[in-house]
Amino acid sequence: TDPINSLLSFVYTLVANELGGLAESLGLDSYLGSLHQLDYGRRSLALDLVEPFRAPLADRLVLTMCNRNQFSQSDFETVEGGAIHLRPESSKRFFAEYERWMLHAPLDGSDTGFRPALRKTVEDYAAAVRNAHPFTPFLYDAGGKESTTKEVPAP
Repeated sequence: TDPINSLLSFVYTLVANELGGLAESLGLDSYLGSLHQLDYGRRSLALDLVEPFRAPLADRLVLTMCNRNQFSQSDFETVEGGAIHLRPESSKRFFAEYERWMLHAPLDGSDTGFRPALRKTVEDYAAAVRNAHPFTPFLYDAGGKESTTKEVPAP
């Protein structure tokens, strides 16, 4: 119901869809997760996998865009039911920034972006499920370096 939450929801949706597509490309059912309850039409596995990326990817991207004043109130519109969405012309700017972030936002001091980290997370999860070994989720420390030190038992 406000512009910032609208942007956050948009990024969460985009990242969850990317993760769901990656999971399905590796033969996993993106609707069968372990952290999110099964619900008709909800990609529970994709939602499970997006959790470690919320703060470093989605929240950080939206905060960066807000701090840079890349969007103003006029970039949003209220739709039926009271929800606030980006206007179509503003969405183009948003997608350009999202793609730049996914491809080039620094993770480990390099210019690698988040997309390779999404792929690695899904590949690691698939390997954990297939081989019944612990899954190490993506972890991001405040110093800006990727870390994978905490293991989670295989589902």
